[in-house]
Amino acid sequence: MERNEIKSAKLFGLKINSTAMVVLFYIILPLMLNLIPYYLYLIVNMIEYPLFTFPTDPLTVISLLVFIAIPTLLIPLFIYILAKCIIIQKLFREQEDFKVNWFGFRLDNTSLTVLFLLSIFYLILDIRALISYINSITIYIRFSFPPQSLLFQIYSSILLVSITINFHIYTLVICAKNRKTLR
Repeated sequence: MERNEIKSAKLFGLKINSTAMVVLFYIILPLMLNLIPYYLYLIVNMIEYPLFTFPTDPLTVISLLVFIAIPTLLIPLFIYILAKCIIIQKLFREQEDFKVNWFGFRLDNTSLTVLFLLSIFYLILDIRALISYINSITIYIRFSFPPQSLLFQIYSSILLVSITINFHIYTLVICAKNRKTLR
């Protein structure tokens, strides 16, 4: 293989390079983590309030199926994409151009810049979400006795948003520390 030939791999029949794979991994992982509390909330509600207690009108049944089907389809899709990205990363390990290592992925200048910008953007969004979850939990506990399923969803959301905030901070630190390395 020539030195300047760019390697690519396929995901869903589309060619992706190392930068696209890293960005895709970075976008999909927090999305999947933030979808889990919602899915757990639906499962807990299905156990707490069985289907036969819901009204039998078609609109309610269709909306319930949509709210269950979307996370049920997205989580395995996200897991597949993440696994495929991890498997594909081995294709790009032999390239000498990449000097920065991030969760086993090799970063080039483009992916380093994109991850830096995305981490700032997502960090702002996740801090905003964390403040909102903390505000919700204080309002619910102070003024009412919320159902256990709602408390479970809020606590799990706080936990997973905290994990994604740490993920974004780690990415921001790696990108900021290594920005001069790739110049």
